[in-house]
Amino acid sequence: MQLRKMEEADESVNSPAPNLPLGVSGSARNVGDLCYDLLSRYGLLSLLLLLALVFARSVCGSQQKALWNDEIYSVIVATQPTWHKFAQAMPSECNPPLYPLLARLAIRLFGLTDLSVRMPDILSFLAALAGVYVFVRRECGVVFGLLAVVLIFSEPGWTYSFEARPYGLLLAFLMLALVSWQSAANAAEATPPRPRRLALAGMVVGIVGSILSHGIGILEVGVPLLLGEAVRLYRTRRPDWPVFTTALAAIPALAIILPMMRRTSNLLLIYTHAWMHPLTLSKIYSFCTSNIRMTMPLLLNSNLIDLP
Repeated sequence: MQLRKMEEADESVNSPAPNLPLGVSGSARNVGDLCYDLLSRYGLLSLLLLLALVFARSVCGSQQKALWNDEIYSVIVATQPTWHKFAQAMPSECNPPLYPLLARLAIRLFGLTDLSVRMPDILSFLAALAGVYVFVRRECGVVFGLLAVVLIFSEPGWTYSFEARPYGLLLAFLMLALVSWQSAANAAEATPPRPRRLALAGMVVGIVGSILSHGIGILEVGVPLLLGEAVRLYRTRRPDWPVFTTALAAIPALAIILPMMRRTSNLLLIYTHAWMHPLTLSKIYSFCTSNIRMTMPLLLNSNLIDLP
């Protein structure tokens, strides 16, 4: 009996410590292992701290940089006095109306400032980073999800976190569609399969939002979803018809933006034709010099419009 107790004591001493990575003993743990465990345990808190840092950085960047170039068109459209004039000004914005509408709402709430017209983009970028975290965490774990957020926030992604343009909005809806598609796929492959109505509804909102955010939104959201479904089809050898049907249900949103894109295209073509016909050397010279005058201040990082 005493011999057995001695053997059990030796086994307990030689066995690896609990909750340690495979092959790593307590004495072999380093700072990296401790950081990994800490981030894994407090993943949500770490994400909130990262998002707070991004928000502070975006607000400071917005305060230091006045509106420029394409942002001016968003402000012009968003500040139209009536909805009729708003619709008339939309072709000059060259994108669907979702961001100008959100900018118009922000201006009504907070007044016409650099920060207010950029606030929809700032909040959208934060939502996109949260979507990146959720998507990567499900596949690779908490730490890699946080690393993905840091990677997206690094150059050049952070420059789009405080612009009065629909890039952050498009990225947010794209991540909503991808996270919802991921949830729907995981629910279908679970044993037993889980309900996925909410995930499919999120896919519809993500696809429609992408279409209404940017002129190429259908391509931005459609390509990754089609590639993902192609991989699933190759693995399972059977199509997921509810996912395909859900994606097709969002396509009619194109009926809203196609006429607007056509009016924008016609406006640009008419303006270009009227200005360039007949083509002369003086017009070519004027075109080149005007573009240089517009481009040089942007290259020198100068501001075009300075709101309060």
